[in-house]
Amino acid sequence: MRNLLIGGSIILAFVTLAFASIASDVLNAPEEGSIVSINGAHFFVSVADTEKERRQGLSESERIALDRGLLFVFPSDDLHGIWMSGMRFAIDVIWFDKDMKVVGLKERFAPDSFPQVAYPEAPARFVLEVHAGLIDEYNIRLGDMGELRRMGL
Repeated sequence: MRNLLIGGSIILAFVTLAFASIASDVLNAPEEGSIVSINGAHFFVSVADTEKERRQGLSESERIALDRGLLFVFPSDDLHGIWMSGMRFAIDVIWFDKDMKVVGLKERFAPDSFPQVAYPEAPARFVLEVHAGLIDEYNIRLGDMGELRRMGL
């Protein structure tokens, strides 16, 4: 009986660890539950709101899933530039102002474009990096409105 309890406890521990690992991969964000929506697309986003996080961006990532993104949050509106240093894959970049209106777009920004820097057409507060091709797929245009939701907060 004691061996059965120990064996059951070990199995329960492995199942719990496996579920925690899967949940971490699914959420993939320091601020779990942050979602950016625009034109019918919904992106679960990691939030880069410190200088260090914004500088690193996606440069350490191997890829980005179709429903994921990295949202840069800046303390003020400005012409925040994005570059592809250390990137391994192309991305689409969407700049939003403080009201989540699209003020800049860069499609299929390629890793080999570095040291080129892309800028929005107007001051932005937020920058969203997503899988390349999604600006075109969701017909995202300047002036479109996005929405930022922080679920569970």
